[in-house]
Amino acid sequence: MTRPNRTRTAAEPPPPPAPAAPSGDPASGGPVRRRPPGRRVLGRWGLFLAAVSVSCLALAVWSFGRATERVDTRLPLPEVVDGTVPVVWQGTPQNFTVRGKVAGQDQEYLVGDPTPGDGSLRIEIALDHTVNSWGGWMFTRGYYAGPGARGQLDWGKHPRCGYDLSGATALTVVSRGGQGGERVEVFTLGQGYDPESGLTTADWPDSANKVRQTVTLTDQFETYTIDLRGIDLHYVGNGFGLTATAADNADAQSVVVELADVRFELPDAAQTIADRADAADRARRTDLGIGWATLLAAVVGAVGVVVKTWIGTRRETP
Repeated sequence: MTRPNRTRTAAEPPPPPAPAAPSGDPASGGPVRRRPPGRRVLGRWGLFLAAVSVSCLALAVWSFGRATERVDTRLPLPEVVDGTVPVVWQGTPQNFTVRGKVAGQDQEYLVGDPTPGDGSLRIEIALDHTVNSWGGWMFTRGYYAGPGARGQLDWGKHPRCGYDLSGATALTVVSRGGQGGERVEVFTLGQGYDPESGLTTADWPDSANKVRQTVTLTDQFETYTIDLRGIDLHYVGNGFGLTATAADNADAQSVVVELADVRFELPDAAQTIADRADAADRARRTDLGIGWATLLAAVVGAVGVVVKTWIGTRRETP
């Protein structure tokens, strides 16, 4: 058998040179991959730290905002006397000190201003039977533009103009008539509601519509009770209201009412209100704690990203 002639002839071109082998790592002998100078890549851990940092920063901003909101929306705390929240105490308005006159259309002139008496508050309401008049007063918490500002009627237009009286079981009214036999309506709540439809007419109405009761007064001080069990009392702007109508007092030209005491019966009132204040303060401190902790985590994460980027850049420099 003859072998093929492997001798390269002059006409045949030389074979192409083999590609140069990649330079090896002096330590391991493996290939070294180099990125273009100046190119910085975070890598998985860097991206993870960046995501954690941004998330913590967002949570910190939310927590600080929530803590601020708790302060801005915290309801005022009523003063407690003898375990109750008074509206009229021994003839003096208390807690709900901003009075608003209510009456039929163009009948305000029939309602006189309350005047202090001997341990009572005296209210006189004239009656015009030709137009079936009605009128009275509401004792509200009112709106205060700032510390030391004088209270103004609110009618549900401003926030933080009510007390949280959740848990109150009744409103008790100690009252008498000028002659006896006067029929009046006593009520609480209802500020910011339309009296006809019962729909809200304001941005910050009371937490419930009017709870009322019509009573017949005697010429001696008697106690009348409005049951409040089951009523939402978490926002009470109108503490107490009193009205008289010509229809209910057909034989009278006016109605005289004396109020000695009007109070919300709230079991363990002092402790309950103090506990609510403490709970609100604890919630605010918790939000602040979360805010500072997440802000610190965001800073640590940002520093980690910077360090990771710097180390990666140093390693990639030729």
